[in-house]
Amino acid sequence: AKVQGRALEALREGLAKLEKAQQRAVEQVVTDASRAREVRAALWTYGVRRAFFVLHIGLVAMLMALVAVHVVAVLFFWA
Repeated sequence: AKVQGRALEALREGLAKLEKAQQRAVEQVVTDASRAREVRAALWTYGVRRAFFVLHIGLVAMLMALVAVHVVAVLFFWA
């Protein structure tokens, strides 16, 4: 919304010279471009989150295996 508002403000002087239908068309293009930028950002965030999740699951599985080995080793040497 902020990007859209700044873009429309920057175009305000040029928009004043256009007809109403053309103004609406330009405003729609700016709105669509702004929305596309938001969607790209959301998809990038989703990709980062997914990559982190995969890494997190792998590390947790490895650490759980190490804890299990540690418990077995402690029990072995304690007995």
